[in-house]
Amino acid sequence: MHDIMLFGEGWDGEVRQVEQGAIRHQYIPHPQDPHLRAIEFIIKEYISDDGEMYLVGYVDREPLMQDVAEAIMRYRPTPV
Repeated sequence: MHDIMLFGEGWDGEVRQVEQGAIRHQYIPHPQDPHLRAIEFIIKEYISDDGEMYLVGYVDREPLMQDVAEAIMRYRPTPV
């Protein structure tokens, strides 16, 4: 399992776990909350300024590099 930072649909880099080699990640919210729906994130690799590789999942648009860098500092995901 690898850490992945999620962006879009209200996510701002929060870390979840994804299996190695995955190209998509589906988040299914708690079924008792009717306002939430399943979300599918596209997974890409991100290389930080210090050369570490991280996984980023996004919906619709890729996050800005600055947003990813801030999420790394805030949530401290483990590099791949």
